[in-house]
Amino acid sequence: MDILAEIFSHGKGWTKQKSLKEYFHNFSIMVYKKGAGFSMFFSLKREALLPFLIIFFIKYIGLIFYLPYTKQSLFSEHNINSPEVIIPLEGEYVVRHKKAVELVLSVYDNAFIFLPNLFYKPNIDYIEKIQAENRNIKIINAYGRIKSTYGDAKISYTYLKKTKIRKIIIITDWYHSWRAWNIFNKVFGDSFEIGLLFSREKPDNFNEREKIIMWQEYKKYVAFYFFSPIYDIFS
Repeated sequence: MDILAEIFSHGKGWTKQKSLKEYFHNFSIMVYKKGAGFSMFFSLKREALLPFLIIFFIKYIGLIFYLPYTKQSLFSEHNINSPEVIIPLEGEYVVRHKKAVELVLSVYDNAFIFLPNLFYKPNIDYIEKIQAENRNIKIINAYGRIKSTYGDAKISYTYLKKTKIRKIIIITDWYHSWRAWNIFNKVFGDSFEIGLLFSREKPDNFNEREKIIMWQEYKKYVAFYFFSPIYDIFS
């Protein structure tokens, strides 16, 4: 089936009946569903391609001014008072979950831990151990299986928007902090107050592996910025 025929369902290509944003959104979803490659762009007629090029250019210019260019802006914590929920983001290192438990036991005793995703075995084993040993810690597991920060945010928002909770803290690594905080704020909107704490201290000097990780963080946020509906492909 012709993908473009599905997008431009009116049969006349670009019309004034829909906005540029709506066409771009439909196009992104269709590419995700059909698994089309970027080569399909070259088969577009000029009048059909123009709206996407305009949107891409506008978003690209905006991104240039939005991206952080200093260590201080790229790695920063955002503390808030009396959070109601602590969300350790799933990752290869159990230190994020340990930090969340530590905060509940020592600082935020009225908060509970929410796990949007939990699939790495060390993290599963640690959470099960904590649940068996500490009955006073409330842990809610959403049993998600989406390996992306965008997935973490969407799952968390889907659950928390149904409650009266409006203050949350994210726990993640320093190198992941800027991207995670921005994605969560975009998904949750202004009705939530979102904080972020490092699961461990950031180093003063970065080694080669950490520089590669930072570059990957840039690329992943650019993918999210331009292609939110198909973000998981790039994550």
